[in-house]
This record gives sequence, C-alpha cells and structure tokens, in this order.
Amino acid sequence: MTTENNTIKRIPTLEELNELLKVYSKKIDYNYIRIIKSIIDLEFSALSKYLLNKEDRELLSNIHLYREAAIYNIYYRAMEIINREKNNYDITIINNNNNYEGITVTGITPEKESFNIYDFNYTKPKPYIKLYKYLQNYTRRDKEIEKLFLELDRLYYTINPFANSKGINKELEIEWQIEHDRKIVRIEEMIRQLESRNKMPAEERYKGEVQNYFSRLFEEEYDIKPKKEYIDIRKTSLQFANNQPMFSELKKEYPSLTLTKEVNYY
Repeated sequence: MTTENNTIKRIPTLEELNELLKVYSKKIDYNYIRIIKSIIDLEFSALSKYLLNKEDRELLSNIHLYREAAIYNIYYRAMEIINREKNNYDITIINNNNNYEGITVTGITPEKESFNIYDFNYTKPKPYIKLYKYLQNYTRRDKEIEKLFLELDRLYYTINPFANSKGINKELEIEWQIEHDRKIVRIEEMIRQLESRNKMPAEERYKGEVQNYFSRLFEEEYDIKPKKEYIDIRKTSLQFANNQPMFSELKKEYPSLTLTKEVNYY
C-alpha cells in the first residue's frame, strides 16, 4: 500500500499488485495465484464464499499479496456500486481522492439532515466495513416500552443506599439521588417518545429507504444471507444516547476484516 507525502496510506495500484503477483507466483500454489489474479481483476468480490472457502481464506489472509489484493478489490468494487447509484440519490462520497483511507458515503434528506450509508476503512488494526439499516418495527417498539417500564419500576423502588447519612456520606446521598432521578427522567422521556411513534415521518422513511437499499446491494456484493450469517453483538435497550433506545449491531468476522451492520428501529 503506497504512501504519498507521509499523509495517508493509499490503495495499492494495479501495477504494484501485478508486480507482487509475479513475485508470489514462484512461492504459492498456482490455483491460489489464479484466484488472487481474479480478485485483482475485479471479476469477483474478494468476500464471495464461492470464490474461497473458509479454510482457504484463513490461509491466504496470512499472505501480504492476498491482503493487498482484497483491499484493492473491496475498494474499487464498492466504488463501482456507489458510482452506479450516485445519480439516483443525494449522496456525498469521501475516499482516497479526499485523503481518506477508505470510503465513507453519507446521504442527505430533503430536510437537509445527514445520515450514514456505507463505510470502509482499511487502515485500522483490522479493516472494517459498516452497513446501515433503518426499520419501523411496532413489535420491537412495544417490547422496548415494556422493558423500559420494568426498568422504571425497578428505579422507583430502589432505595438510596446512603439515605439518612451525615458528613461525607451525606454528599454521596445527594449525588446518588441526583443521578438516580436523572435516570428516571430519561427513561420516562424515552417511553413518551416511543409511545408517540406511529407512522414513520416522510424524512425518516426516505432515510430508511436509502440505507436499506444500499445495505441490500452490499450484502449481495459480499454474498451475505442476512438472517443466517450475522452475530447480534449489541441488541441494546435503555440506550440513553440521543434518546434512541432501539438499536442492534450485527457482526460478521472474516480472517482479516470485520463487517458490521448497524440497525436502528423507529
């Protein structure tokens, strides 16, 4: 991966990869060389299960040529998809041309609110891809409200452990009570917000349409069956940030890359 002006690590060039291919053609099995060549030529997605099985992918992930070829493949095939769709939606693309080590795509609603669509970063300790999805789910909402009420009841009946204290403990009693009351207010507000949600507003529907469309495109690109291959690593409730409790984070691990999908529920 080349570096310009010691600023960012850029995607390897086709010429660099072909030079590496010549070097490695004398070191590894011809069938692997053939597969890596097809990855470099962008014939297939580097993440396709039909190109490499799990064992071969794990083996090749230890080879510098394969890692560089996979990053090149993911980057340029993603840009092909994005460029094909960019005239259909109001989106902003940041990539190597903007001195960014990867690709980030954001959309904007008719009301000028920005939202995430796609992220690929190849310079972290382990490169990652991030997809986004946004759904209206009344069943999920009702379950979330039920959880919130249970937590609220627990807080209502929790006794201040520093109650009736003196001296330093009196300060702790006051601090604990302030924080405790703050939690109650937050949860009450979250319940009110969730109960007020009926039909998804037009702006939110547009955001969901765009995120879900691109998520589906990239899951097809990466040969992922959504209901079978993700691990739900963060099915949160009581998520206080932004008063948005309904949120899941799904993950699929590859030997040299992590793919996650952030799912928000209206």
